[in-house]
Amino acid sequence: MDPNADPWEKQETKKKKEVEKKKKPTEEKQEKEAKEKNLSALAVVGFVFAFLFAPLGLILSLIALHRIKKNSNLRGRALALAGFILSIIFTALSIAVSIIALSLLDQAILLRNTFG
Repeated sequence: MDPNADPWEKQETKKKKEVEKKKKPTEEKQEKEAKEKNLSALAVVGFVFAFLFAPLGLILSLIALHRIKKNSNLRGRALALAGFILSIIFTALSIAVSIIALSLLDQAILLRNTFG
């Protein structure tokens, strides 16, 4: 035994090993479950379409959520939920922008017709 060795270091090392032993079964179980479950392709596509074409992203994300709920071998619920929420936000924003743009266009046409 090294006389210069710190006794606290041994205790800390021992505690770290105990914590690692406790974590290993949980981590191994999570890895095993992740390997067994497949990522839902619809969840990924729904998330991507939330940015490209929000109404389609909304529909695909809803379908993905439904399939993930029914099939326990699928994962990607968080991704499908994010796609669903983003699709709602982007659809609402595009509707609001369209209404504002049409209103401004109507005002411009009215002013042009009034003042020639």
